Amino acid sequence: MPTQEEKITVLEENITILLGIASGQERDIKSIQVGVMSLDRRFDALEGRLYGMDHRLSTLERRFDALEGRFDTLDKSVNSRFEAQDKKLDQILLLLNTLTPKQDQGT
Repeated sequence: MPTQEEKITVLEENITILLGIASGQERDIKSIQVGVMSLDRRFDALEGRLYGMDHRLSTLERRFDALEGRFDTLDKSVNSRFEAQDKKLDQILLLLNTLTPKQDQGT
């Protein structure tokens, strides 16, 4: 059976080993905390960049909506002009058709 002194020596050795392990884990935890803080900063920077991109995309969307409105207005304007030209051409054709039979009858 081990003596009291031997038991204390074994306990002291075990405590020393446990303190070494705890010290190593403390360093690992600090390293993990530094890594987490670095990730936090990077995510914050990424969030800022995404916010900026979102803002720019919203601006582009508004500009495209404005362009779409302008194209719709242009389309309506062009269509109304073509319709006016169609009416004038129809009138010219009607006049030509009324004049053509008269010329044929006279010859």
